[in-house]
Order: sequence, then C-alpha cells, then structure tokens
Amino acid sequence: MPTELRIAVCQDFAALQGQRARWNQLAHGNPFLDFDWLRLWWDHYGRNDGRPRPGHQLQLVTLWRGETLLGAAPWYARQTLGEGRALRFLGNGEVCGDYLSLLCSPETRDDAVYAVTEWLTQDALHSVPWDLLELNNVPGEDAALSQLVLALQARGAWAEALPQQSTWRIDLSGGWEAYLATLSKSHRKEFRRCARQLDAGEYVYHKADAQNFTQAWDLFIDLHMRRRQSLGEPGCFASRRFAAFHAAAARHFLAAGRLELSWITAAAEPERPLAVEYHFGDPAGN
Repeated sequence: MPTELRIAVCQDFAALQGQRARWNQLAHGNPFLDFDWLRLWWDHYGRNDGRPRPGHQLQLVTLWRGETLLGAAPWYARQTLGEGRALRFLGNGEVCGDYLSLLCSPETRDDAVYAVTEWLTQDALHSVPWDLLELNNVPGEDAALSQLVLALQARGAWAEALPQQSTWRIDLSGGWEAYLATLSKSHRKEFRRCARQLDAGEYVYHKADAQNFTQAWDLFIDLHMRRRQSLGEPGCFASRRFAAFHAAAARHFLAAGRLELSWITAAAEPERPLAVEYHFGDPAGN
C-alpha cells in the first residue's frame, strides 16, 4: 500500500457521521450505497432493539489519505455454522439492494482495490478473521469488484461467480419519444392511449409529500400485499424487519427530496388507487 494511504475499520456509523457528505459523494448517487440507507439497514438487520444481533459485526473498511476519505467497503461480518465467518455487503438479503460495490472515485479505484486487498489478505486475517467474502447484488461489469476478485485470486483465494436475477433498466436519456420508439407498435399505442386519458383528466396523479406520506405508504403496502397474496405468496412486507426498514428509509429519502412515491386514481373513483410507484432518485433528481 502506498505509504500515504491508511486503512481504518469502523464498527459504528457514528464514528463516520462527519464524513456523511463525502461518503455520499463517493456513492455517485446510488441510493443503495447512500450513508443513511446503509445505516438504517444496519439498524434494522444488524441489531435487535439497539443491540447487535448475535453473530453480526459491522465492518466499515475505510481508506484515507491524511484526513480525506478516499474509499470504503461497506461490509459486515456474520458468523454461521455452514460458512464460518463471512464478510457481506450491507443492504443484501431480503432488501435486495442493487449495484453494491466499493465506494471510490475512478481516479482512486486502483489504490482502493489494492488497499482493500492488502487488508483482506494481511491485517484482516489477524484482526477480523474471515472465511468467505460474499459479493451479492453486484453488477457483473463493476470494475472495482472485478479488480478486487482478480487481486484476491492472485493471492491464492478461490473465487466462484454465479449469475443472479437481472436488474432491469430503462434508458430515458434520449427523451420520452425516443423511448417509445424502442417499444413494439402495440405497446406504443397503449402507452399513448394512457397518456391521452391522463391528459383528459380521466385519471388523477397524486404525489406523496410530508403531509400525505402515511396515506401513500399505506396504499403502496396494501396494493403490493394484495397482488402477492393473489399469487399465493406472503409478500415482502410480511417481514417485520423489511417493513420497518423501508418505512424508515422512505421517510428519510422523502425528507431529502429523493423519494418518488406516487399513485393514480380514476377521476370517477378518487378513493380507489389503481397503481402505486415507489422509487428513489439521486441528488440530481435522476
């Protein structure tokens, strides 16, 4: 590791609260790497009533140059009988955070990967012994993690890559009409028909704010659960941890101007929601 760089492992988010803005800068707008998303996830999934869950230990591996935070690996350690001590990304499991990765800038990626590799293969073996590094919910093309895996293999680690479910993306950079042009003729016709009905006032669009958040949130959960239960499934919100985490995260991101929670009703039946949408945006509003 270059002599001017150092690794520090934090086991409490409070120790990094002063670096929150810098952390989020390194997250590049990804809500699943946002400081508060990860902190809230740990509060709900790594702790029970404020106390650490048995076998769980927070491991925020941070890279510094002087007093400047250059990168981080937002991990936690979990002890299991089958896997031993596994290092995993915060936000994994039933929450299914997407695009998990090391936090760093493109300019410092090589240094970050090198430092984390050194820590994993030297310091961590003594201070935080681990048997498995589990990199779930990561993009296959992620440059930093690809470098990390290759570096660990060069140190004698065994690596296995398994495909997971696809993460769907819609490219809207060219505008709405450009997106419509990518659809089949029948889908374009249906989209335009719905847009005309909305413009004509047949449907009403509602957007959650601080005043109506509880109403919107209850509608969202109700529609989701009814849909999943109609398919013979319990639905995500049957999990108490999942429900409590998302409610806390939604309130936080709403206050930060990064939550889009909206619903549509028919003008003739204003009390009956037809659809609800729940998603996050980055600080630039994307």
